[in-house]
Amino acid sequence: MPVTESQRHQLYEALKEQLGQPSAETFMNLMPPTDWDTVATKDDIARLDDRLSARIDGVAAEIARLDDRLSARIDALEVTTGAHIDRAIAESKTSMLKILGTWLFASQAAVVATVAMIVAVAG
Repeated sequence: MPVTESQRHQLYEALKEQLGQPSAETFMNLMPPTDWDTVATKDDIARLDDRLSARIDGVAAEIARLDDRLSARIDALEVTTGAHIDRAIAESKTSMLKILGTWLFASQAAVVATVAMIVAVAG
């Protein structure tokens, strides 16, 4: 049952009569103004510390798992992107070689046709 302020005052007055005002004030300053069941003990703090440590460890483990997953996804993306870029370069190279081959064939055909016309006119 909580102690009321009225009861605290009565105790103070009784102590003041028996011990004097300075001692009564010292005693009252040593007593908490609330219920004793609301005062935290060292054991309470130790249990709280244990619970907080466990939570922090759990959060740290979850962060590590998320970091591993994120790293794996980034690695996969780099591989996929790298393969995509390599494929695009290879396709561009093939396309450029086809265009070069076409132009080379056309220019050689033009040279042959020009030489044939020169031989026909000169001949």
